[in-house]
Amino acid sequence: MKESDLLSFMDVLDLDEELINSRLESVMGRQTFTYQHLSNVMHMLNYKHLLNVKEAEECENGAEFQFIGKLIEQVDEKHVDIISEIVSVVLCLSPSTIVFKSEHLLQQLLSISFEKQHIDCDETHSALLTTLKLCDSVLEAVIRMGKKLSLPFLDVPLENIVVGQNEPLKKHFLTKTVKRLFDGVLGYNILDRVWSCIKKLTSDCLISLNILCALADYYLPLPNECGFIFLESNIISQNEFWEISLCGLSSKLSTHRKLAIYLLKRAVDCLLASKKNIKIKSPSVTFDWVSVKKEQLRDDWENFFILIDSLEEKQSNIVLPSLHLFSLLKGLEKCWVNCAFNIGLQHDNLEVKTTCILHRLENSVTGDSEAIILLESFNDMNIFDHEEVGASIKQKFEEQIRNSIFFTIVLKNIPCIKWSPIPLYHLSTIMAKKQDVGMQIDSNEFCKCMYDLLKVPCNNVIIRKAFYKNLSSVIGNCGKDLHWKNILHLFNLINPYLCNFENCEDTSYIRNDQLIFNKQDNALYHLIKDKLNVSEMNIFFKELKQSYFNIDFILLYLIGHAADLKKFLEILNEMLLNIKNGYNKFECIADAIFLMILLRKVNEGSFSNPCIKSLLIDNSQVLIDFVDVILSETNNEPEDILLMLDIYQDLYNLHCQQTHININEKAITILKDGADIRRNITSVYLLNIICRSNKKYELQISASNIIRILSNVNKINTNMGNGKLRNLYNSKASEVLYVIAKYYTIENVTDIIDFMNNALESGDCDCLRWILNIMNIKSEEILECKQFKLSQFLRKLWNEIEAIKTNKEYSNCIEGFVQLITNEALLKQPSYNNEVIAYCNKIIEYAMVKNMPLYYLVEALEKDYVLTYGHMVYVFGDILLAVAVPRRDIRITDNLLVEISKEYNLSPKDGVFTTFHIEYKTLEVLGKIQNKETLNIISHIIMKKIDDLFKNKQRYHRNSTLHRILHAGLQHLLFILSSNKDIDIFEWCVEFLGRIPHQASTRLYLEWCIALGTYYKEINVANTIQLLQTNSVPITSQFMIIYWYIKTSKSNEELKLVLDYLLENTMGPTYSIRLHAQYLLSKIDLKSFNITGYEQAIIVVNKTLAEALKLKEKSLERLTHDYFVHEFEIIKDLTPCAIYYSAHNERVNEKIDENYVATVLGVSELKKFNTITTEVKNVEMNATSVIQKKYIPWKNMCDVGVDLDTPINKTELIVVASLIDKLPNLGGMARTSEIFAVNTYVIDSLRHLQDKQFQGLSVSAERWVNVIEVRPGQPLKDYLALKKAEGYAIVAAEQTSNSTSLQGFKFPKKTLLLLGNEKSGIPCDLLPHMDVCVEVPQRGVLRSLNVHVTAAIFIWEYTRQHI
Repeated sequence: MKESDLLSFMDVLDLDEELINSRLESVMGRQTFTYQHLSNVMHMLNYKHLLNVKEAEECENGAEFQFIGKLIEQVDEKHVDIISEIVSVVLCLSPSTIVFKSEHLLQQLLSISFEKQHIDCDETHSALLTTLKLCDSVLEAVIRMGKKLSLPFLDVPLENIVVGQNEPLKKHFLTKTVKRLFDGVLGYNILDRVWSCIKKLTSDCLISLNILCALADYYLPLPNECGFIFLESNIISQNEFWEISLCGLSSKLSTHRKLAIYLLKRAVDCLLASKKNIKIKSPSVTFDWVSVKKEQLRDDWENFFILIDSLEEKQSNIVLPSLHLFSLLKGLEKCWVNCAFNIGLQHDNLEVKTTCILHRLENSVTGDSEAIILLESFNDMNIFDHEEVGASIKQKFEEQIRNSIFFTIVLKNIPCIKWSPIPLYHLSTIMAKKQDVGMQIDSNEFCKCMYDLLKVPCNNVIIRKAFYKNLSSVIGNCGKDLHWKNILHLFNLINPYLCNFENCEDTSYIRNDQLIFNKQDNALYHLIKDKLNVSEMNIFFKELKQSYFNIDFILLYLIGHAADLKKFLEILNEMLLNIKNGYNKFECIADAIFLMILLRKVNEGSFSNPCIKSLLIDNSQVLIDFVDVILSETNNEPEDILLMLDIYQDLYNLHCQQTHININEKAITILKDGADIRRNITSVYLLNIICRSNKKYELQISASNIIRILSNVNKINTNMGNGKLRNLYNSKASEVLYVIAKYYTIENVTDIIDFMNNALESGDCDCLRWILNIMNIKSEEILECKQFKLSQFLRKLWNEIEAIKTNKEYSNCIEGFVQLITNEALLKQPSYNNEVIAYCNKIIEYAMVKNMPLYYLVEALEKDYVLTYGHMVYVFGDILLAVAVPRRDIRITDNLLVEISKEYNLSPKDGVFTTFHIEYKTLEVLGKIQNKETLNIISHIIMKKIDDLFKNKQRYHRNSTLHRILHAGLQHLLFILSSNKDIDIFEWCVEFLGRIPHQASTRLYLEWCIALGTYYKEINVANTIQLLQTNSVPITSQFMIIYWYIKTSKSNEELKLVLDYLLENTMGPTYSIRLHAQYLLSKIDLKSFNITGYEQAIIVVNKTLAEALKLKEKSLERLTHDYFVHEFEIIKDLTPCAIYYSAHNERVNEKIDENYVATVLGVSELKKFNTITTEVKNVEMNATSVIQKKYIPWKNMCDVGVDLDTPINKTELIVVASLIDKLPNLGGMARTSEIFAVNTYVIDSLRHLQDKQFQGLSVSAERWVNVIEVRPGQPLKDYLALKKAEGYAIVAAEQTSNSTSLQGFKFPKKTLLLLGNEKSGIPCDLLPHMDVCVEVPQRGVLRSLNVHVTAAIFIWEYTRQHI
C-alpha cells in the first residue's frame, strides 16, 4: 500500500492521538532501530502532521527533536533516506520553532561533519553524502513551510565538494543541495561560493563545464512563460565564463564540446532576453555582444551552432552541406570560428577534413596553436590519395606561404608534429617555393627546427633525398642571416643525401646515386657559393680543415670565392709540411686523411681545381710514405686506418708500378701469421687495392693459395672477440675473392665453396653481396662440385637477405639473388627447377609489400635464354597476372615516387620501383618474345589461371583484385593475338563473356577478342550470332561484336543480316537494349554498301534518337561520345598503346609516368579513347544549399550533464511491443518512442537492449525512454489488467471485424497501445482485454504494413491529437 493511501486509511479510522503518541514514544525510546521501526515512526509522524494541517494547529516536537538527534548519531548509508524523511516531518510539526531548530541542526551537521572529514579523502565520501542528505531534509522542511534560514556565520566550505573525485557526491550536491541552499538559506551565498571555486579551477575545464551545466538555471536564468526573469546573474559578463566555454569547445573530446555548446546556446538565449551589452577581451577569448544588433548576432550564432552540430556528425552527407557556413561567420570573433575549424580539421571523414582545410586556408594563422592544428590535419597521407584534392590544398598553402608571418609561424611549429614522410615531403615542396625570405625567427630556433626535421624517419631513399633537397632550398632562402658555422652544420647533415661529387663531368651539377640536382637551382648551394661572407679567412679555413666532412663545403665555397683560394692553398701547404715533419702523430693522421679525401674529390672531375689538384699530386709521395709508416704500426685507431685504406687506392694508382710487389708480399706475410685481426684487415684491404688496380699484375702465389689463406684467417678471427672487426675482415676478404674469381684462374672451386660457407656464418650483409657475385660468375663450376648443396645454400642466402630488408645493401643482395636463380647454369639442370620456381613464387607473393625483388626478377627474364626453359615460362605467366590492388599506403607512396621521378627524370635504373614500372617492364619482356609456341603456352596459362580464379565466382567488383587480374589477362591475350593470329582464344572468350556479368573494361576486351576471332577465322555473321546466343552473351555485347565485324567486311549479305538483327531489337521491351540497337543502326553507312530497302526504318530510328537527344538522355549522350562506336576498328587499333593505355585504364587514384609508358609502348604521345563512362559532376555548395543538420536548442540537449532529476515532459502513452520478436523492429520503435516522448516502452526482454541489431536501429534511444520488461502470456495479461485499473484505455493496432479506422479515432490521454506479432498479429485470447481495435485504412493489395511503420503512424497520430 502506498504511504498516501495508508495515511488516508489512518485518517478514516480516526485514531486517537493519544494512542499514536503512546506508540510513538514507545518506539522512540528504543536504543536501536530496524528499518521497520523507522518506517512505523514515519507513518505515525506523518499522521500527526496530517492532524496538525487539518486542525490548523501545531504540536510540541521536543521529544521528537531529541529523537532525531539520536537517529543522526546512528545514521548509516542504508537508513539515511528514511531518517531524512523523519527529520523533515519532525521539523514541520512545529512551524513556529522550525527556523531556530533547523539553523541549530544545520550548523551542527555541517560543522561537525566538515571538522572531522576531509573532502578529498576517498574514505569519507559516503559519510559526506549522508550528511548532505540530512541537510537536504532540513532545508526541504524549511522551504515547505515557506521559511528561510539565516546563517551569516556558517563558514563551511561546501563548495569544495565540486572539486572532489566522487561523482555521486558531486551530483547530489549540485542537483539537490545547492538548489535547497539557494532557496532556503540567507547569507551563505552558495552560488557565489561555487562560482569562486570554479574560477580557481585551471587544470580541468571538464569539472567547470559540468558544474555550470548542472547549475545553468541559476547562472544563466531565462524568462518564464510569462516573460519574467526571477533571478539575476552577472556570470555572463565575466571573462572566466567565456574562457571556460572556449576551453571546452576547443577540446579534442566531444563530451567537453557538447557541454560547452549547451552553455553557449543558453548564454546566447540569455543575452537575447536581456538588454545587456557584453564586451569580453582577454588573452585567450574575445566576445562582443551589442544589444541593438542582437538579431544579426543571433543569426551568426545560430549558423555557428548548426555548423558545430553538423561537424559532430560522422556522415559526410550531413556535414559537407553545412561547411559553406564558414563563409557566413564573419561577424563572430576568430577564437570561436577557430573552434569549428579545429573540429573539422580533426574529423574522421577525409572529405570533411580536406574541405575544412581548404576553408581554413582562406585565412592566415596568427598563433602557434592554430598552426599546430592546421599542420596536424595536413599530416595525413590519405589527403594525397586524390590528386585534385591534394593539389588544391597545396595551392592554398602556397598562397598563404607568401605571407611571411604565416610562413614563420608554420616553420616554427613543424617540429611539434610527429610527421608522416609523405605529407612532410609535400609540405617541404610548398615551403621550398618561398623566395627571398630574410630570417624571421631566431637563428638558434631556426637551426633547431631544421635539425628536428632532419630526424624525421623515412625508409624510402628516394623520398628522403627529395625531401632533403626541398629542405636545402628552405635553408638557402631563409638562412641568409645564419652564421657560417650553422650553415656548415646544416650543409653537412643534408649534403650526403644530395651530393657526393661523384663522376660528374659538368661542374654545374652535383650527383648522388639516383638524384641529380642543378646547383644553380639549389638555394643552399647558391647561398654558400655566392652569398656567404666570411671576415676572418684564416680562422675560417683552419676550422674547416679540422674535419674531412667539411671538404664539400670548402669546394663549393671556393667556386664563388676564387680570391680566397690562395689562402686555402697556404693551409694545405702547412698540412703537408706537418705530415712530412711528423710533429704530432694524431694531427698528422687527421691532416693526411683530409688531404687524401680532398685529392679524390678534385681528381674525380666533380670539382676540378687545377691548383689544388696539382699541389696534391705533386706531394702524393709524401702521403704514401706517411700511410706506409702508419700501416706498419699496430697501435693506431682502427677507424683511422680503415679510412686511409678506403682512399689509398687513388694514391696507389698514381704509383702502383713502384709499390705493388712490396705491398703484395707484405700483405701475404701478415695473413699467413693471422694473429692480429687489425693487421689482417689491413692486409686484405691492401690485397684488394692490388687486385683492383688500373694495371693487373701476376699474383705472387696461386689464387687457390690466397683463398686458403683467407679462409684460415677467417677461422682464426672467429675465436677473437670484436665482432665488428671480424665482419670488416670477412667483407673485404669476400671482395678480394670476388676480384680473384673474376680476373684470375682458380684451380679448385672447393676452396671458394669453403670460404663462402664460412663467410655466410658471419651474417655480414657486405659478405652476402660479394658471395652472390662470386656465385654468379662461378656458378657452372660450383654446381658441378658434388659436395656443394644448392638447396641448403639458397635457403641460407634467402634467410640472410630477409634479415636485412631495412639495410642499404638489401637492393644489391636481392638483385644478386635473382641473378643467381635465373642463372643459366641452374636453369638448364632440371633437378633445380622446383627450387627456382619456389623462390620465384616467394618473390611474386612478396611484391605486395616490397616490389623491388619482383622488378629484378622481371628484368632477369629479359635475358634471351631464360624463357627458353618451360618452367620459367610458367613463372612469367604468374607474373603477368600479379596485379593485385595495392594497399592504400603503398599506392600513395608509389604515386609520390612517380611524381618525384617525373620531376627529376628518374627510372627504375635509378632505384624507383612502383607497381606500374613492374607491369610495363613485364610488357617489355612479353613484346620481345618471338617464339609462337612460347606465346601459345603463355596464353593457355593465362586462361587456365583466370578459369581457376573464377571457378565459383558469380560476380566481381570494380577495381577488385579479381577485376584487375582479369583486366590484365585479357590485355595480354589481345597483345599476344596481335602478334600471333593462330592462338586459339576465341571459344574461351565467348564462353567466359556469357558466364558471368562483367565490368565495362573487361567486357570491352572480351568483345574485342571475339570480334578478332570472327575476323581471323572468317566466321560469318549468322554463325557468330548463333554462337553468341548459345553461350548467353549479353545482347549489347552481341551488337558491338557484329557491329565491329561488319566494319571489316565488304559483303552485302553479311551487312543485311546485321541490319536485320539490329532492327529486330529496335522495338524491344528494354529501353537500354532498344536504344543501343537504334544508335548502332543509325551509324551504319548504307550508301557505301549500296543496299536499299532499309531507308524508311532508318528514318524512324533517327527520328526516335532525335527526340531522345532533346530530352538529354544520359545513355544516349554517352553513346554519342563513345570512341568504340564511332572510330574504333578492331585491326587498326590493335596496338600496344591502344590495348594497354588508350582503351581502358582501371587504375583508381594511381599515377603513372606517361613518358616512361610512352617509351615502353613505342609511341611519342599517350592518348585516351573516349569510353562509355558515367560522369560525376561536383556540386558546388552555396548559401542556399539545403543543410540536413538543424539547429538544436539547448532545451533538447537531453544528454548533457544537467539536472537529471528534471523530468522530460513525456506523454501518457504506453507502447507495448512484447509480442514482437524481430530486433530491428523493436529498435526502430524504441527510436520512434523516444522522439515522440512515449511514457513507457514495453518489450519482452531487456536483453534486447544489448543486441547490435537493436542498437543499430535505436541509435541510443533506450537511454532516454523508459523501457520495461513484460513477458508474453499471463504476465502480459496481468500488466494489461493493471493498467486498465489505473485508468488507461487499452488500444490494439489490429484489423478485426469491428475495428475502428485510425483517422476517425480519438485517443484518450491515458492510452496503452498494444502491437501484434509480425506474422500472427494479436492473439485471440488477448482481444477480449482490448477496449478498442484500431486499423490503418489501406488502398493497396497487400494485407498489412510492417509493424514498425504501423507503430510510427499510431504514435504520431496520438502525438498530433495531444500536441
